[in-house]
Amino acid sequence: MRHTLLAILAALVLPLSLVACGDDDDDDDVVVEDEEPMADPADGEPADDGEAMLAFFRDTEDECAAHADETGNPPVDAHRFADASWELDPTTGVISVVDGEGTSLVVDLEAGIITGPDGPDGEMPLPYSFGCPEDLYVGTVS
Repeated sequence: MRHTLLAILAALVLPLSLVACGDDDDDDDVVVEDEEPMADPADGEPADDGEAMLAFFRDTEDECAAHADETGNPPVDAHRFADASWELDPTTGVISVVDGEGTSLVVDLEAGIITGPDGPDGEMPLPYSFGCPEDLYVGTVS
């Protein structure tokens, strides 16, 4: 009788342990989706933010031209505005506007200013440091 009980228990436990272990073919059913850069929900989507920053940058062209004319400084070339784009740094999540010459700028829509990559305390790249209003293009003179 004792052997019969052990045989019954083994017959019940062995299939359960095999089910728990599964087989190696189960990995084929796993679907891994590509991860997208995380966006701060308060900031909206990166594409929306990038387009808004690019539009703000382009809208400053007339103010820069007027400033250059008033001060006698060389104006910022129009292609820098027209050929600008935006890019998202996937490691930091920072969106930069890149002008038509490859100069990176950071647009702060909330403050209504544009800075160099190092922020308002950093250097404002040429030609913006002389060709644009310093209360709009904020940074030290390069």
